[in-house]
Amino acid sequence: MSEPRKPNEMETLAYLYSAFAVYTDDDFDDDEKSCIMDSLSRWFPTASKDEIITTLDTVYTWFKEDIKQDIGAAQLGYPANLLGGSVASSMSEIAIGVKEHWSLHDRKQLQMDLILISNADTYCSKAEKDLLDQLSDELGVERKDYDNKIDELDMSLDDLLKESDRLDALLKELGLDDK
Repeated sequence: MSEPRKPNEMETLAYLYSAFAVYTDDDFDDDEKSCIMDSLSRWFPTASKDEIITTLDTVYTWFKEDIKQDIGAAQLGYPANLLGGSVASSMSEIAIGVKEHWSLHDRKQLQMDLILISNADTYCSKAEKDLLDQLSDELGVERKDYDNKIDELDMSLDDLLKESDRLDALLKELGLDDK
């Protein structure tokens, strides 16, 4: 049995982002990775690109271990969420922990990061929207009508990030601004 994990804050957030990106569509494409890198860079501005890449490599290894455990449990007939290391349980535990320790403003920003990650590959599936709703509830952040807002995000992520005024307006329209 492997040693218990003791993730730091960046690893915890990176796990949530990476698991969210991969869990619903079994794909972790370069656009999603880039979006996650940008999000982590905003949350951890003193971290170097190499530190963020190392963190992503670490948590992706954890994700692969957890998903294998989930698959093994399913093959034995057990619900995967009963296992402490399962991906779904881990994402929920992270979101609930964030709700307990982060400000509403920061939780809304994390929700927006998840919306951006869900659209990074230019398609937000029903499974992603459902998981986004679940995580929003666990974060204690109001769920929104993501369909229209995600369609508005259907542009390159680089363009969206460069247009901070547009992002601020979208945050306000979604009700995710601080006001």
